[in-house]
Amino acid sequence: MIHLLTETDSFSDVHGAALQRWVANVLRFENDPSVVACARADITWGLDHVRTLLLPEMYAYSKIRGRYRLPWKMRRPILRRILRPAVNALEPGSVVWIHNRPDYVAAIEADIRARGGKIVLHLHNPSPVSSPRGALTSCQPDRIVCCSRYLESDVRRSHPELTQTAVIYNGADERRFFPAMPKPKSSGESRTQLVLFAGRLVPEKGAHIFVEAMWLLLARDARVRGLVLGATGFGLASKPTSYSRSLLRDAPRNVEFGGYRAAAELAEEFRRADIFCSPSVWD
Repeated sequence: MIHLLTETDSFSDVHGAALQRWVANVLRFENDPSVVACARADITWGLDHVRTLLLPEMYAYSKIRGRYRLPWKMRRPILRRILRPAVNALEPGSVVWIHNRPDYVAAIEADIRARGGKIVLHLHNPSPVSSPRGALTSCQPDRIVCCSRYLESDVRRSHPELTQTAVIYNGADERRFFPAMPKPKSSGESRTQLVLFAGRLVPEKGAHIFVEAMWLLLARDARVRGLVLGATGFGLASKPTSYSRSLLRDAPRNVEFGGYRAAAELAEEFRRADIFCSPSVWD
């Protein structure tokens, strides 16, 4: 089994995104040797039976602005070259589990088939921005995995010819994400409630909605404070943007920004909070 991550994903427990965490959480229940092919990786997952296959050109590809707008006749050979080490690692009967990149499938499907491999395309969100027009129509993965019934119905409605679909719901690492002990009831005046936002500081995640809501609560003298955890990217080195700067500038005094948190540290913040707010504003 080879899990092929996107060009923007790192296989890391410290600064990886949700997609690669799905892979790691699945692989920790596997005993058979597996490979994760990606642009960058470290040893923080501690999965001894998992080998990382670094694709050095993939990281350079992730830095190309407008790469998704390149003509497909130009982009396909670039992807074939970048992904060639993963294809060369295949043995007959291997499964290449491609995450969220129909264009990867379209680029290397023939190469995988020539080596006797099979293909799973795992869609983690509708219509990945990287996909060329008609990418799903032009390729035939052995199975399409979706993270929700909604997404599966969307795929089947748009591409009725793709019937080999399945749903695998996302999960959580129960070693880290477990309920906190009940908080003791305080006598007299009610205590201040902690409201948590955790996610990337990008418009579609809706952090600005969170900030607006905290202004409303402040105006009503509600005993709440907000905690915003996250950065513009995945890691401590994420650079600020005009959007993230506007959040800092416009936030009321009852909102604190805690920066990027991951793994056990993030799980502990979930236990400390009274309310989790997910104000995403896309479809």
